[in-house]
Amino acid sequence: MGLGLSKISPKCKKLSPSDKAILDLKFQRDKLHHYSKQLQLVLSQEVNMAKEALAVGNKDKALLILKKKKMQEQLHNKSLSILTNIEEMINSIEFSMIERKIFDSLKEGNRLLQLLNNELSIEKINKLIDETAEAVKYQKEVEEILGQSLSPQDEAEITSELESLLTSSQEVIDA
Repeated sequence: MGLGLSKISPKCKKLSPSDKAILDLKFQRDKLHHYSKQLQLVLSQEVNMAKEALAVGNKDKALLILKKKKMQEQLHNKSLSILTNIEEMINSIEFSMIERKIFDSLKEGNRLLQLLNNELSIEKINKLIDETAEAVKYQKEVEEILGQSLSPQDEAEITSELESLLTSSQEVIDA
């Protein structure tokens, strides 16, 4: 019924130091919990023994048993205190491990954000905006040149060619 390490699969044998520390603490916690239960059983037995000693008239023996019971109660209280400390330590270690994982994730996220920010520097964005503005300006100049070189007769020819294209494409669609 005990936890034998020989029964753990080979994949699970690689424990980090923090995992081993938590495992050891939990093992000690379980031992203390078992010890505490044994002490409770002994305490109830000692009360019965003291009653039996008084029933047969042995007051000194009953007094000795009650003193022993008092010492057992102190041990029980001490074990409960240690048990509480171990539980707090386990919880602190586990929470610290979670905090560390969060910190590592934040650190990695920050590193990636810096890489992205380096790729999208202000200079590169301004350069892209300038290039786009130049391209728009160039496109407008081309449109102006094309618009100025066409005479009204050229415009009429372009319009009639467009209408003939529309008519022929409509015939293809209808067919």
